[in-house]
Amino acid sequence: MTIGYDQTYSGKLLLAGLAVLVVLGIFWQPQYWWTGVLAAVFLLWRLYCVRSIRLGLLTLLLTLAFTGHQLWLNHQQQFLKNCESVQLNADGYKVNGDLLTGVGQAGRQKIFVMVKITSEVQQQFLLKNDQRLQLTLKDPTVTTITPATNWSEFDFKQWAAHRQVQQQVTAEIAQVAQVKPKHLSEVVSQLRKKFLNTLTNRPKYCAFHLRALIAGYSEQADLEIRELLSTLGIIHLFAISGLHVDLLIRSWRWLGARFLIPDEVTRLFLLLILPVYALFVGGQIGILRAVFSYFLREILRWRKVRMATLDQLTIVLLLCLWCQPTALLELGPQLSFLLSFALRVFPRTLQPWQLQLRLGYLSMLLILFWTATFNVIALLMGGLFAPLFSVLILPATLMTLVFPATCAGIEPIWQGLYELLNQLATLLPLQMTVGQLPVFLVLGLIGAALISFELPNIRFKKWVQLVLPLMLVGGYYRIGLRDQVTMIDVGQGDSLLIQTAFPKRTLLIDTGGQLMFGSDKWRQRVKNSRVERITIPYLCSQGISHLDYVLVTHQDADHLGDLAVLLKKFPVNNIIFTQGMAQNLNFRQQLKNAPRSLRYLPRLAGQQLTDQRLQGQFVAPQQAGLGDNEDSLTLLLKLGNRNWLFTGDLDRAGELTILKKYPDLTIDYLKVGHHGSKTSSDPEFVARIKPRLALISSGRHNRYHHPNQETLATFAELGVPYLNTAHYGMIEWYFRPLTKQMKIRTKLVGNEQISGQ
Repeated sequence: MTIGYDQTYSGKLLLAGLAVLVVLGIFWQPQYWWTGVLAAVFLLWRLYCVRSIRLGLLTLLLTLAFTGHQLWLNHQQQFLKNCESVQLNADGYKVNGDLLTGVGQAGRQKIFVMVKITSEVQQQFLLKNDQRLQLTLKDPTVTTITPATNWSEFDFKQWAAHRQVQQQVTAEIAQVAQVKPKHLSEVVSQLRKKFLNTLTNRPKYCAFHLRALIAGYSEQADLEIRELLSTLGIIHLFAISGLHVDLLIRSWRWLGARFLIPDEVTRLFLLLILPVYALFVGGQIGILRAVFSYFLREILRWRKVRMATLDQLTIVLLLCLWCQPTALLELGPQLSFLLSFALRVFPRTLQPWQLQLRLGYLSMLLILFWTATFNVIALLMGGLFAPLFSVLILPATLMTLVFPATCAGIEPIWQGLYELLNQLATLLPLQMTVGQLPVFLVLGLIGAALISFELPNIRFKKWVQLVLPLMLVGGYYRIGLRDQVTMIDVGQGDSLLIQTAFPKRTLLIDTGGQLMFGSDKWRQRVKNSRVERITIPYLCSQGISHLDYVLVTHQDADHLGDLAVLLKKFPVNNIIFTQGMAQNLNFRQQLKNAPRSLRYLPRLAGQQLTDQRLQGQFVAPQQAGLGDNEDSLTLLLKLGNRNWLFTGDLDRAGELTILKKYPDLTIDYLKVGHHGSKTSSDPEFVARIKPRLALISSGRHNRYHHPNQETLATFAELGVPYLNTAHYGMIEWYFRPLTKQMKIRTKLVGNEQISGQ
């Protein structure tokens, strides 16, 4: 893009669009205010260079308009005190076992609904329903949606706020009634649900393609396929970016020409059908971008007006932001607009592989920012897959839409294709885990790449300059400049991550997990494990590509329940456990599909853990056991000149036994046994070890009422401060050997000034 010193704003509307983005970014991401200030200063300088009064006035008017619109939206939001009934669009809810969730309408206010289904008959009705619903609720409780309690965890509060939802209601369903739609969007949602219901009997992959490409919808059953496509870097082709809409438009015009339909008729039909389709897919930004782009091109063509492609994209961006002000705060819309922008500024003479390499690099930056990990083969997969997508996948999907009987012949093709993709991802595990990228680095690299990629040929030196910052960030995490202990908030369970300074070693103590209680089959819910939702994203954000050790303290599900998932999803070198626990059926079941390379290290009191700066000693149990609470493998670890004691669910008798064997034991930081239960934390034990700080891992409003008041009274009497994940969320302690700096920070409260810190 070239900006000159002429007095027009043609070709420079992008500056106004970026100004609006900065304003909305400060509204929704105030923690990055300094980034917004820097961006605003840069834009003011560029506007000054343009020396266009009209462009300056237009930019000012747009920023004022969007600011006023955002303030008006904020003013419209009201907090409900009660919610006895709520209405849901036909496609606005999902059923998972005996739980119904979705975004509903209580009067004029949006609210997230999380209500319990009371019977199997009611569940089947809700699954098959294709009409707008009104739910009458029993014993409703309205609360403000809470934020994520761990770093790198999906933040549901932020997701809901982006959709103007601040509260949620929990209740039981007292009554269900169908109501007539009042608006076009409600009618379209019913059509969408009718279509989705027809897919329940379609084969797995055919149904996935139809849901993703035609309805822009995702089911729990699609999660595995979407994860594979994300790993390979081609998920943006499946409705997220809206690129398939452009293919559909071109295909429709091509068919019209073949059947001798005048092009004006074809274009008019598209103008009528595309808005309905945008509503049909739920107003996804990627789809809206494609639809608005087509409308704008047709209007310009009708008015015989020439407009720069970047100006067109800016107008489309502003329209999308007016509809959804938070559009560009999520990965899908970011990919959609960034790739669209890149295609407009890249030289048209590029070879396909050159184009894909550049698009792959830009996609990689965004994916790394959001996930801290990226598969190297994804840089080329898009270029290899895009022609296959346009020639095979999209036409075949449309074929199964028009002629459902063809699913029987096409499904084996999809099975073979996805099996090939899965083998490719398995045989070429080129997963690059970099670590959490700073926002200013990502923005800087995107800007530098767009400027560099305008050249038809890029020298090797330029590629090195674009990749080197990523290597430095990855190196920073790999080297390890601090000792760190992280108590992960896994609810009612335990999971702690230990990282050492250079040479970096990693140890995960317990994985957390959920206790499973028997229930009727229809009530059972499909859940993602906390390891997948919390632990693995956090590991990736820390630049950890594998775990050196996993220590399992004992056999309870809230300590090892997610072990099998961890071993399947994440590389682990060694597993440490109590001697004798190998005979425990629950533990053996967790290891059933463990990789062959995994080393097993059974341990008892008196044995050592020695690996570079990871220096520790096991102090319990004294004899082999099956892995009950009293057999909890207890580790004394020295990190940053501080002694840590990790006790699992060790009981009081086990604590006193430790005192007998190690009478001079002193502890700086104590991981409180059994989530603060009164069966642990014997007063004599706590008084003798004299911890400076106690850390408790317990679930919010847990049924066991942990931590017990007796335990808290012991800490109060002995003057021991404590932090509980139920209140503070994830807790991080770290020590920098070079500066001797020691610090604690918590996710929900912030930096904690704790005595002894």
